[in-house]
Amino acid sequence: MIHCIIVEDETHCVRTLRQLIGKYQEQFPCRVIAEIASCTDAIDAINTLKPELVFMDIELRDGSSLNIFPQLRHLDFKLIFTTAFEQFALQAIRLSALDYLVKPLDEEDFVQAMEKLHTRLAAAPTARQLAHATELYRNTPQQHQIAIRQQDDIYFLKIPDILAFRAKGAYTEITSKEAPLHLSSKNLRHFEEIVEAYPSFVRIHHAVIVNLAHLKKLHYPKNSHYASVILTDGSSHEVSLRKLAQLKGMLNL
Repeated sequence: MIHCIIVEDETHCVRTLRQLIGKYQEQFPCRVIAEIASCTDAIDAINTLKPELVFMDIELRDGSSLNIFPQLRHLDFKLIFTTAFEQFALQAIRLSALDYLVKPLDEEDFVQAMEKLHTRLAAAPTARQLAHATELYRNTPQQHQIAIRQQDDIYFLKIPDILAFRAKGAYTEITSKEAPLHLSSKNLRHFEEIVEAYPSFVRIHHAVIVNLAHLKKLHYPKNSHYASVILTDGSSHEVSLRKLAQLKGMLNL
């Protein structure tokens, strides 16, 4: 019996993995000993529980799971990545001879990954493989789109077409030229890291990031410290007092 941990912050993916593990229990005996939704908790769980198998999403709410490996004392486990960012993340994983599943998770792909896992001579990914995957992933070409799941569909939004990100608790609302609103289970910090290579994206409030490429006007009354940006879709977003000076500098005001 293999003891495994699921590191995944999307509940529907956890549910699908559990269903597949249960369905193929006789062929691939496996018991889930923990479900983890963040990088911080994953480090503690892997070091403490010492699993033999880990299913791990690459992009979690508090960052990339690839950043946790230098902090792991326990590396003697088999690893299967899960990700919706096929173009770039999978290139790094594939070149490092590690296994992966593309979201939405497919039953046939799951079976193939488990068969490879059980027949592979090298029973666990080496630290060198993980280091290689991390290096390749960080040096792949700049990602130009993001994947957003909406129920049974995954939408791919071009980053230059995105107008704004707005925090809604632990979730994020995204507006773009092609769609008025998407709601992602990822937090605002997750998307801030993705668009940090794009100079036109600026955080104007602790809960809002806007794309100045879609700025229509700045509402800034005279003798006032209040301001708001109006984007090309007509939406208005308040600028915090702390961010106002930075924004004025970027706009040469």
